[in-house]
Amino acid sequence: MPSCLNRVCLITIFFIVLLALPAEAADPAAEFSVTVTPRVLRPGETGRLNIKTVIPAGFYMYSMNRIESGPKPLGFRLETPKGIELEGNWHAPRPKTKHDENFNKQVEYYTGSVVHSIRLKALESTAAGEYTIPVHITGQICDKNRCLFQSGDISAGLKIEKGETRKEFLSAGLKGVPVGVDAAGDAAGGTEDLKSRGVLAFLLIAFLAGLGALATPCVFPMIPITMSYFARFRSVSMRRSVLMAAIYAGSIVVSLTLVGVVISAVFGAASMQILSTHWAFNLFIVLLLVVFALNLLGLFEIQVPAFLTDRTRKLEGLADQAGAAVLRQIIGVFFMGVTFTLVSFTCIGGFVGAILALAATGEWFWPTLGMLSFSFAMALPFFFLAVFPTAAESLRGKSGDWMNAIKVCLGFIMMVISLKFLSNMDLSLELGLIKRPLVLSLWTVILASLALYLLRMYRLPNDLDETPKPVGVVRLLFAVAFGALAVFAGSGVGHNRSMGGLMDGWLPPAVYPGDETAGSGSSADAIDWIKNDLPAGIERAKSMHRPVLIDFTGYQCTNCKYMEGSILTKPAVRRHLDSMIPVKAYTDGSKKVNRQQRKYQLDNFGTAALPYWVVLDPFDSKPLATFTMTKDPAEFAAFLEKGINEFEKKKPQKTPEPEKARANAPENKAHKLEFPHLLTSKPVSFDSFNGKWVLLNYWASWCAPCREELKDVFPSVLKDYEKLHLVTIAFDDEDGKKAAGKFIKTVTIPRHTPLHGPEEPEEAHLPDELKIKGTSFPVSFLLNPDGKVVKRLDRAMTKAVLKEWMKEIGEQKH
Repeated sequence: MPSCLNRVCLITIFFIVLLALPAEAADPAAEFSVTVTPRVLRPGETGRLNIKTVIPAGFYMYSMNRIESGPKPLGFRLETPKGIELEGNWHAPRPKTKHDENFNKQVEYYTGSVVHSIRLKALESTAAGEYTIPVHITGQICDKNRCLFQSGDISAGLKIEKGETRKEFLSAGLKGVPVGVDAAGDAAGGTEDLKSRGVLAFLLIAFLAGLGALATPCVFPMIPITMSYFARFRSVSMRRSVLMAAIYAGSIVVSLTLVGVVISAVFGAASMQILSTHWAFNLFIVLLLVVFALNLLGLFEIQVPAFLTDRTRKLEGLADQAGAAVLRQIIGVFFMGVTFTLVSFTCIGGFVGAILALAATGEWFWPTLGMLSFSFAMALPFFFLAVFPTAAESLRGKSGDWMNAIKVCLGFIMMVISLKFLSNMDLSLELGLIKRPLVLSLWTVILASLALYLLRMYRLPNDLDETPKPVGVVRLLFAVAFGALAVFAGSGVGHNRSMGGLMDGWLPPAVYPGDETAGSGSSADAIDWIKNDLPAGIERAKSMHRPVLIDFTGYQCTNCKYMEGSILTKPAVRRHLDSMIPVKAYTDGSKKVNRQQRKYQLDNFGTAALPYWVVLDPFDSKPLATFTMTKDPAEFAAFLEKGINEFEKKKPQKTPEPEKARANAPENKAHKLEFPHLLTSKPVSFDSFNGKWVLLNYWASWCAPCREELKDVFPSVLKDYEKLHLVTIAFDDEDGKKAAGKFIKTVTIPRHTPLHGPEEPEEAHLPDELKIKGTSFPVSFLLNPDGKVVKRLDRAMTKAVLKEWMKEIGEQKH
């Protein structure tokens, strides 16, 4: 009896152990869960949708930020019910970074667990009830040997109840940094990308942006104004000039930083832009420029009142003693700095717009820090310009009449510049009086007059010395240059073509807004724009199944005019525009539609910057790509191409009919397979490898271990085996195919045929013996001449394992 019991126990234990051992261990996978916080919302309230990802031990997962020709990023695709909308970008903890030699790029990844969050809003019209939000997830987890494709569907529950909107749920704070952007900062954009680089990098970029802003047409007019205004302090001392210059520079820093951030926080990020484009402000700038120009040309001289001049002379060298004259001068200098700030806001919107958008959302530290660095860079050169007049005046007696010639040149140039602001005023009021032909005609007369003056063809009141003088070489060269500009300006009077990006930025639009006359074929205005009607553009795009290109622009935006005149006219750019529905949305006009478009840009893209370009999917109104300012047509063409490609990827795919699919399905034998060549797209049948040993390798462009074995393992071993042919299949989408082709060209492997398969391996109708177990890459097979699988490896190949496989072949090259 005991022996029977022992046998029963042994048999029972045997079966328990047998059942506990699976035939094949499953691939590790990331675990995803989704929640909405709070789960119950009322119409008008905002919550957070949170997706938690638990990454298996020993593996890492790449971040949501897409890197061109890099690894496959994590992606979430949500289908929100009617009345529920997502707001802004995904946020997550800052990912870890490392340089990946396989991609030769800096990559971003997470380990352990990570939570991604996005704002979710219930609209005022949302009906009460229970809602389900499905989420489709794609991505990959990797270790040093393999990458596993991740794909799954989860859903979150949300309840909408009736009731008054609660103040505590009007907004939802998100932790971490924006994610889901391209390497160029494409989707989240702007300042958040700068913030992620650290304080020092942020300050440096802001400082360089400030220096770059000095070259814009709106800042340039302040150079002669500054030199003319601060010449009044020559009667005092260098110490007084330095004091006033410091106050001037300080007022620029204070007004740009404090006024910009505070006003934007109170009224919104576009408030300064609205002020700088108002007709009254532009009229004020025109009058200011004309007054200073006439002063420089010698019609009159701006002087400090006599009693103040006498007072300041007595206080020479005593600038630290505050007197009535000094106080009034300080006030005047301060308002000069404020004027500088207002003038510059028309052109410096690219960086400042993103900074101020942060301020408008309630964040203070980063906008203030960025604006301080930005404004300091802009103010620094003007500090030296404010000091310069005193030093320059001391050289006047030693330098003949060169200083007077400079003043006259600056006077004429200011007259030219004033026409830009006069055009801004006209555009703001939509008067239609200051059009391009008129401005070009005035430019021609002004520039020709300047050239004749430099040739000493006439005199001005400031030319006190009546002794005839020869025209020097330098003066002659400047006369020729200004004369040439006059001729060039005159050549544009009779047409409305682009005058080149540099001049277009200063001129009224080639085709005045509202005019029916079409531009010529080389003009950006010859594009079939839908102007100030985004809904109409979206409807046309839906009917024609094309993406929408939104050009957020301004009547007075200099950089916008530059891009429209010099970038959109290039053939490489126009070719892409033919595949899109272009919409021009002016945001600086006085009409209701302009205000709506400005609000739409700020609410949906977090910036009031101009120019700002968006490729939009008309079916879900989500951005496919965004862009700001460039002077490189190829860069802009690449942005358009990316947007078009993203749209094509989202097109619904036709499902083959069952009978046709079965007819096209390959037989369950390796030699019946057929794939397109990775580089030429020509079909390659496995029949061509009949009678050969074949090493078959599955990989993907986003798989780092795959790249490593292709680059380092296969070339060094396979060169010694002439009987073996390597066949690789890259399972990638169309974007990945380009990256795979680019990579494979850098790899030298003898007797290698690179092929391309569908992104999902199951769509390739692989024979059972060649199917992928799970979603693991890379995978390698060794096939004998009859097509039979003799070896298989579901991880990255090593040189030792590959050499062991080669023993099956036998002969080695000698």
